[in-house]
Amino acid sequence: MTGTSIAGIAILSLALIAAGGAVLFFGITYMRRELPIEPSPVTATPPISHSSPVTNDEVPPTFDVVRIEPSGDAVIAGRAAPGATVELLRNGEVHDRVVADQFGQFVMIPSRLPPGNYELTLRATKRGGKQVASHQSAKVALQPSLKNRPIH
Repeated sequence: MTGTSIAGIAILSLALIAAGGAVLFFGITYMRRELPIEPSPVTATPPISHSSPVTNDEVPPTFDVVRIEPSGDAVIAGRAAPGATVELLRNGEVHDRVVADQFGQFVMIPSRLPPGNYELTLRATKRGGKQVASHQSAKVALQPSLKNRPIH
């Protein structure tokens, strides 16, 4: 091969690489523009009717995250009225409580949930003592640990 043919092959190769890069760049840019953006729901509170305005005192607390491990360790997050005391109820009995921040968000890591079947709900209490219960619930079925069971 001569120096001229090697240079020609190198120029052709660089031109193909540049063309491929341009196609890739514009293809990615086009795909980014074409992807639909769907808003993710933040809360499951019912829509507010204009005929009957709802105050922060009347907005029920909601679950955003309910994560329960087989061990009974849990993380609960959600929304309530800003500054409200949010209680996690296990079959109607208080299991844990936390205060919602100034934006109405809360996160709790309650004490370990025991084995059994029960329903988790939320109840919020405002500073004035007004209580409002959640419309949501989470059903839980935790098996006893197999590690501590004797083998028969």
